[in-house]
Amino acid sequence: MTVYAFDEQQGLKELNQTLKQIIGAGLQFRGFTSVGELLKSAKQEGYDVLFADLEIQNRRGLYLLGELRYEFPHTNYIGVATKASQADALTLHRIFASGYIFKPYDKRTLKDSLAYLRYPVKEVQRIY
Repeated sequence: MTVYAFDEQQGLKELNQTLKQIIGAGLQFRGFTSVGELLKSAKQEGYDVLFADLEIQNRRGLYLLGELRYEFPHTNYIGVATKASQADALTLHRIFASGYIFKPYDKRTLKDSLAYLRYPVKEVQRIY
């Protein structure tokens, strides 16, 4: 499973570690702190699931998900935040995101999010 993530370095490290516990050797994780680099890589290589912190860099994560919606309409993206926002939840719903989770990353929450992806990924079926 190829997972992309947009976050700060510490968040990327925590997400990668937690996903490794869940997915194991089948995880191909790519973390990004730059929207431009992530978009470039996504266009060249593709991904199965993308996690984006909605609150960092002047809310660039929300912008990123909006852009990806048009570029890759049949992929999974999950919004991440440290606190709940009704506006963010509504936006994620409108762009057909697979989920909305909160930091700190929790193994159970991530497992549930992966189990109910909008577009199922084969590697996830082995998790449960």
